[in-house]
Amino acid sequence: MNPKITGITSFYLTALADANHSMNGLVKMLSALDPKFVGSNFEYQPQDKDLFLSMVGVQSALAINSIEGILSFTGYPLWISATDASAQVPSFFPSSIKYANEDEDQSTPIQKTFEEWVSDQSHDLYTIDGVTFAGDFAKHGLSFAAQVYADAGYSLLDDSDARTKIASQG
Repeated sequence: MNPKITGITSFYLTALADANHSMNGLVKMLSALDPKFVGSNFEYQPQDKDLFLSMVGVQSALAINSIEGILSFTGYPLWISATDASAQVPSFFPSSIKYANEDEDQSTPIQKTFEEWVSDQSHDLYTIDGVTFAGDFAKHGLSFAAQVYADAGYSLLDDSDARTKIASQG
């Protein structure tokens, strides 16, 4: 899944024209990378995903996603690290509940651990240099990422950092 940003054209043009606008740097970057204008909205999907990710880290992606004038920011790769992979995930994690029995109606719901949740999402869990992490959870979106970022037991890794850690293990 490739990152894609859509927003309101008037917001884009205002930010581009005002050097003091908080998103001026972003829209200048997008201008150089060929956004498309469709009616009253703009759309940007990077031709070079790695270049885009090197310029827009996870903190920048969260900031962009929260700006009024940005309609959506999808496909951004999310890597989550946990301080304790055996701890239960918060209820805001999608599909975070399991049941002791096959019959959900006759069983008490139990929160999955991070390790179980990652496995059920069909992802690999890595522990490298004392950091336990997994990804890419882009399908859950940046609103989910903001919740993860706010939770003390979890943090987010930039895609390049996660991939570098994995590659270093050969």
